[in-house]
Amino acid sequence: MAGDMMTFNIKDGFMEAVCRGFRSGLLNTTDYSNICQCDCLDDVKQQLACTDYGDFLSNEHPPIATTTIAEKSTDKLVQEFNWVRSQSTAPLTKFLDYIRYSYMIDNVIL
Repeated sequence: MAGDMMTFNIKDGFMEAVCRGFRSGLLNTTDYSNICQCDCLDDVKQQLACTDYGDFLSNEHPPIATTTIAEKSTDKLVQEFNWVRSQSTAPLTKFLDYIRYSYMIDNVIL
């Protein structure tokens, strides 16, 4: 038990820090309420520019469509997921492989 605690950061510290960083990048209550008050999608783009999501819409020119926001945000999520998977080690990699399959997602949700 004590040996496991001493080697935790060697094996799992990097991925834990990455996950904590992703968690801190989620929208908070203030960000969400600011987005809810936007009148148009260009205002949403400007509000997202102040968060960790800011750069994924930077190359899109107005008028921006909801499908564009959905596609770009999905692409960003997939890129981050693939990066986390490539940096992970054996047990986590296997779990991340499992949750990529739709029937496995259904099993996790149920």
